[in-house]
Amino acid sequence: MNQNYIDYKNQKSPFISYKESDLKPYQKLEKMQKLPGLYEDSSSDIWLIEGLEYIDRLKGVKSAVVKAYNKQATATDFWLGMDALFGLTLCQSYQNAHFSYPYLSQITHLRIPCVFDSLNSKQACAVVLEKLPGEFLSGTRVNNDTVKQLSQFMADSHSHAVENIGLISSREHSANTRNQLEDWQARIKLTINKLANSLNDNFDSTSKKAGYIKESIEGVSNISLSKIVPLMMDLRWDQFAEENGVVKGIYDLDCFVFAPIELDFIILEYLLTTEQLTIFVEQYAKAMNDKAYIPDLTEVRNVYRVLLFLMNVLGEEDIEKWMAQPCFFNGNHG
Repeated sequence: MNQNYIDYKNQKSPFISYKESDLKPYQKLEKMQKLPGLYEDSSSDIWLIEGLEYIDRLKGVKSAVVKAYNKQATATDFWLGMDALFGLTLCQSYQNAHFSYPYLSQITHLRIPCVFDSLNSKQACAVVLEKLPGEFLSGTRVNNDTVKQLSQFMADSHSHAVENIGLISSREHSANTRNQLEDWQARIKLTINKLANSLNDNFDSTSKKAGYIKESIEGVSNISLSKIVPLMMDLRWDQFAEENGVVKGIYDLDCFVFAPIELDFIILEYLLTTEQLTIFVEQYAKAMNDKAYIPDLTEVRNVYRVLLFLMNVLGEEDIEKWMAQPCFFNGNHG
């Protein structure tokens, strides 16, 4: 082996548990670097690799990003929730990327990474993606222009409503639309109960947290399905790629699913200030040609807030602080 090449088989790497035949593009890597994770509970390990061989499916590509997951690891609350709600695991998301990424690239003006490869074994799974230029967008750098760009992205996504909740995949959705609401309500109850039971052995049934959970279960009957759209269940600023103050692409699409539009607006109440929310609504309406559907969250807010809190979507650990977040979308936005 050329001394300039890395022996991927004899060191810690994202390629240690797959068939030799699956690893031909990675046998002469010149660089392999594990990148720091943004969060302590990140499910994926992220690697930068350089020196890919020139083969047909990777023609002209010399560097890429590998997202790798060890199946022996304990699933996070977020992925437990994704599995209960949508039947989606992280490895399934990796395998599905060959369909979901191209689909999303057709509905947004933002750049979506090309999917070069996906790997799967009994021990691990991985997806190999194009390395997008730019840097992670930080919430501290968000300004009015950034908010307008976010509104355009959401308008693009919300313009592609679908019939059924579920995965963005090549499989035909077989859900019975007539019974879909009942099924969705049942899945929410299942997910909330499952995540609440996994909190810890010292969970106090008389605590305020337990009270919020009980109220959310009781409120599930108020859930309705007004519009189902492609959305990112873990929507955060750092999912976006920024160049010179302009949002150019999306790094992480693992958690895109077809889901009720209300979930997007629930998260927006946490991501944006009141001033930014006003700007968002104005720009969103323009992007939708003044035909924007902005849901009234009054009846469903607490249910979805508890659900997303238990899934730990934004890392908040204080449920009282989480539930006390100011409300904005109360049916007075058209």
